[in-house]
This record gives sequence, C-alpha cells and structure tokens, in this order.
Amino acid sequence: MLPLWPGAAMTDAGLYVAARLIVRILACATCTLLLVNTTRPARLFHGLRGIGAPKLAVMLLAMMVRYLAVVARAAEEIHLAKLSRTLLPGTLRQEQAWVAAGMGALFRRTHALGEDVYLAMLARGYTGEATLLETSRPNWREWVFLAAMAAVGTGVWLLDAWVLRGH
Repeated sequence: MLPLWPGAAMTDAGLYVAARLIVRILACATCTLLLVNTTRPARLFHGLRGIGAPKLAVMLLAMMVRYLAVVARAAEEIHLAKLSRTLLPGTLRQEQAWVAAGMGALFRRTHALGEDVYLAMLARGYTGEATLLETSRPNWREWVFLAAMAAVGTGVWLLDAWVLRGH
C-alpha cells in the first residue's frame, strides 16, 4: 500500500490497473493519430462509412476538415490586421478586449461563410443526402496490414491474459 494522504492509500492492484488503463489509452491515441496522419481524409471517411458510421456524421467530419483551414486562415488574417495596426502592446485589459472582439469577428465571418456554403450547396442540388467521392476497394497490401494488426492485437490480448493469470 502506498499512502497518499491521511485516510487514503493506493494498493498495488490499483496501481497496476491504473497503469494498464494509461497504457491502453496511449496505445489507442497513438493508433488513432497514426491512422489520421497516414490516410487521406477521403479514404478515412470512406472507411468510416464502411464500418457503419452515420452518413451525416461522416459528412460533418468531412466539412469540418475542409473548412478548418479556412477558419484558421480567417483567424490569422484578423490577428495580422491587429498586428499591422498596433505600435505598442496595450494593457492586459485592452488585449483581453481585443481578443474578445477578434473572437466575435471570427464568429461572424465563419457564420457568414457557413451560410454562403449552405446556400451554394442548395443551389447545386443538395438534398440532405451525403455522397462520398471515393469508392475504391482495399488492395492486397491493406489486407495484409489488417491481418498483421489483428495478429498483433491478438498477441497483446493473449499476453495480457497470461500476465493477469499470474505467470
């Protein structure tokens, strides 16, 4: 037992469970980041649809990825405009007021952009049904990678079960 403060302690079993939880979370986060950083968004969204993700959720993710760069550019333009018109930094209160005003301006710009995009989608025949452009089939390398990852996952699961039995 590891005493934490009066009346509270942590057992070895508790530390073991906490360590396993942290390692599993880190493994999931690492795999997710690896997948996102090595897969084109269109293929990732097609894969999400393939495993049964709702069309609306996939469409919203696709639009979010597409317009995240637009929103970041708009924020950068607002910040650059402030920097180009400022000689000396203001007081903390003035800077806070500027940040609040900049956030409001960014919201107004992105809201107007969203409205314009929606109207453009309606003008081009959008009916509420999401369509994905890429419809390719997995090739043999992707199947081999999937089998290898399944084997690794099964090995880790078996090793974990073996360790839990006390070997």
